[in-house]
Amino acid sequence: DQENMGALDPFIVYRNDFEAAKALALNVVTELYGLRPKDDEYIVLMEALEAMGKVKDTEKPCMLGLCHQLEKVSPTDEMYESAKKLARRLRTTRSAGMSMLLFGTGEEKGIQLDNRLNILQIQNLKLPDPNTPKEDFATDEILSTVLMMVLGNFAKQFALTQRDVFSLILFDESWALGKTTEGKKLYDFLSRMGRSLYTGCIFNGHSVLDIPSEGIKNTITYRACFHTSNKDEADRMLEYLGLEITPDNEALIMGLGNGQCLFRDVYGRI
Repeated sequence: DQENMGALDPFIVYRNDFEAAKALALNVVTELYGLRPKDDEYIVLMEALEAMGKVKDTEKPCMLGLCHQLEKVSPTDEMYESAKKLARRLRTTRSAGMSMLLFGTGEEKGIQLDNRLNILQIQNLKLPDPNTPKEDFATDEILSTVLMMVLGNFAKQFALTQRDVFSLILFDESWALGKTTEGKKLYDFLSRMGRSLYTGCIFNGHSVLDIPSEGIKNTITYRACFHTSNKDEADRMLEYLGLEITPDNEALIMGLGNGQCLFRDVYGRI
């Protein structure tokens, strides 16, 4: 809705850290349009972000401001057509549904990190099936994974905020983080650094395969595995829990009811 327009603008999420905001904006745009470092649009995007850094103290950085910066490229510049095209793509995206969350004017209040409880919920996300290859994502599925990536960056900021009390971050549909390069980095950061930051993380996903790497898997101290009707997934769960793969154990997992799970604690007890 109009009230939340721009709430997840990278420059609003990282209002006090321009370099982090610039990196997130770069990832957002490249993921949205599938840009690669060798593309002219990627090059002109980098140049526009650098130019924004030079005026950040006099202008309020925002994604709309990025459009303005791209539109400032001179017609005599060899990158003019690429800049014009990218600016047009961004403006078109801004007016499409949930995309408005990513495009602020610089005036947005932003999400408060010092609240005792923050619930970030986006209705009608069209997250792709976890088994769908990234190159087969539909447009709304790409946008949904990008929004999840931005939410992940907010979670990182939340974890980095110093507090005297234990903090907890719960990620529903956490598998979506592993669908982007930046998301994998965040998954790795939150799982590895949470303890030192006095912050716990709960990753809620559909499959053991959702966890991006063995290294991250080994950092998860408490593990809860719920019902599955897929034998291969049941075997992966047993391996994840450290249980022997036997017909009886497979039947145990596949026979779990709603709300029931096998739980492994920090000492390996199940």
